[in-house]
Amino acid sequence: PLSNFIDQESGPGKIVCCAAGNEGNVDIHAETIVQQNQQVCIRFLIPASILSSTLKWRAELNGWYASSDNIEVAVQSPEGSRTHFQNISDNGYSQKIHHISGAQVQIIMYGPENTDNGEYWFNIEITHDPNSVSIATGNTGTWRLLLNGVAVKNGKVNIWSGETTKGFDVVFTGFGVQDLMKIGSPGAAARAITVGSYTARLSWQDVEKNWQKVGLDLNTVSEFSSPGPLRNGVMKPDVVAPGAMIVSALSSASTCSSMMQVDQFHKVMAGTSMATPFITGLVALLLEREPQLTPEEIKQRLHSSCFIPGKPVGSFDPKWGFGLINAEKLLTLVN
Repeated sequence: PLSNFIDQESGPGKIVCCAAGNEGNVDIHAETIVQQNQQVCIRFLIPASILSSTLKWRAELNGWYASSDNIEVAVQSPEGSRTHFQNISDNGYSQKIHHISGAQVQIIMYGPENTDNGEYWFNIEITHDPNSVSIATGNTGTWRLLLNGVAVKNGKVNIWSGETTKGFDVVFTGFGVQDLMKIGSPGAAARAITVGSYTARLSWQDVEKNWQKVGLDLNTVSEFSSPGPLRNGVMKPDVVAPGAMIVSALSSASTCSSMMQVDQFHKVMAGTSMATPFITGLVALLLEREPQLTPEEIKQRLHSSCFIPGKPVGSFDPKWGFGLINAEKLLTLVN
């Protein structure tokens, strides 16, 4: 809904810049091909820290497959307890709650008539079983998502993990793990300017005059920067900009370790959210001179002002997008 809203509201003089996300080195995406009359197993891990510390934990997965396919979904716990295979109902919607070995699994499925892109979507939410009074420590191992091909023409299934109760990611492991398509909403908005991170600094002197350093590679895309493209083929991110390690304002209400603090008013941070303001500022300068530029016109100028080392201008890379922005070149394109 947020990505759709951004696309609807963007227009001449109204440009939205979004961070690509920081899941570049986290296995949050899996992809597989399911054949007819075949079962496929995708393994995933729920962080042990949330399972062992609270009765109110939650983990989530969601997936997509083509409208031409009929695929059933089931979940198996580390202890081997499994839900029934669930399929879409005749009205294009299915929601069931399953109870397995200390966990409650809710599976929701939507048919093509109920999704924006006309394909099948399923959501799996795994929580502590309210009927259990103990922490299910047996659930800390490898979970399995089971996919059964009933009637298949396309067969491709993409699955993404969601955050758990404490903000840790569910991660996929083994077969099917993909290091692509990790940009989610709002960066997935087609008309948004989606920004990845470039590592421009490795070391800094903290507030106690000690030198600190991070283990990233200098002058390349930050390893945490989420790669594209989108599942529908849209090329994202659009650009990369300096996102590590950036010295920025320190809020008076913020807590910060001395290692990350530069002085009383500044701290060091990293992330695609640090890279995005660089591009936002450049877009503002473009709009200052040409107030009615559209998102598409802005993108065209950004893309033609970017470069990927060793590649021709205009090349796209899932991590780099169209490359690192050249601000001086960009501003020469202004009428």
